[in-house]
Amino acid sequence: MKKEEIKLGVEKGKVVLDEYNDEWERIYKEEEKKLNRLIGKYVIKIEHVGSTAIPGLIAKPIIDIGIAVEDLNKNLDYIEILKNNGYEYRDDNGIKGERLFKKINNGLTTHFIHVVEIKSKRWHDFITFRDYLLSHPEEIKTYADLKKSLEKKYANDRKQYTASKNKYISEIIEQADEINNNSSTSNNQTTNE
Repeated sequence: MKKEEIKLGVEKGKVVLDEYNDEWERIYKEEEKKLNRLIGKYVIKIEHVGSTAIPGLIAKPIIDIGIAVEDLNKNLDYIEILKNNGYEYRDDNGIKGERLFKKINNGLTTHFIHVVEIKSKRWHDFITFRDYLLSHPEEIKTYADLKKSLEKKYANDRKQYTASKNKYISEIIEQADEINNNSSTSNNQTTNE
C-alpha cells in the first residue's frame, strides 16, 4: 500500500484548514534538528507552537516554530544563515518584537519561524496558549469551531482570519495567566505557613 503523501503548505493569503495530522510533529522535529544545526549557538530554546502543535486541532498545514533568543538586536548572524539556507526573511512582518522567516516549497508556505526574545510577551503568549489548549481538551473543540467559521468567512484573506482569532486567543491567555497566578499564590501561601 502506498504511503499517503502529507499535505503541507498553503498559498499566500489563503486559509485552508486540515484535520490534525500526526506527521506534523515529525516534520517539526526534522526542522528543529536542522535549525539547531544551523543556528543553535544563537538560540536559547526552540518550540513547536501554533495549531499544528496541538493534537486533535484543525490547522492550516503550516508548521509554526518559535525560537527564543536573549536579545532580538544582538548576534544577528543567524539572519543571513537562515536566508542562505532557504528561509525567506520577513523582518517583523508588522509584529514588533519578532523576526519572521518563512519556508516556501512549490509556491506554498510550509513553515513560519518566529524569532522572539525569551522574556517577551510574544514568547509567553506562544507557549501559554499552546500549553493551555494541551491541558484543556474541551477548548480544542471551541477553538476548532471558531476556526471553521472564520475559514468560511475569510478563505481568501488570511490577515483578517488571523486578526479575527485574536480576541479568543487573548481570552485563553488571560485565563491561563489567572490560573498560573492563583497557583503561584497558593503555593507561596503553603510555603509560608
